[in-house]
Amino acid sequence: MLTVSRHPSVSLDNDGVTVWHWQRSQIPADIHSSSPDPSSWGTPQARFVSDKCNPSDFFTNMNALFSVRICQLSATRPFALD
Repeated sequence: MLTVSRHPSVSLDNDGVTVWHWQRSQIPADIHSSSPDPSSWGTPQARFVSDKCNPSDFFTNMNALFSVRICQLSATRPFALD
């Protein structure tokens, strides 16, 4: 079975949405502190720029859940969910 151990971090601000992923052993130390610094995290995996609206007007008090578990099962065991 395919096992992927990636840990994401998402930044939502007036400029848009930015996403980083790390292996557990590569999570920046400041993530666990009370003052994370995204400028020190390197190139993000995704950047969705908002130049026509302010995301903070639409997204507040959010929790995000990303799960690819069903995709992993489908990729490694076709028809496993039948």
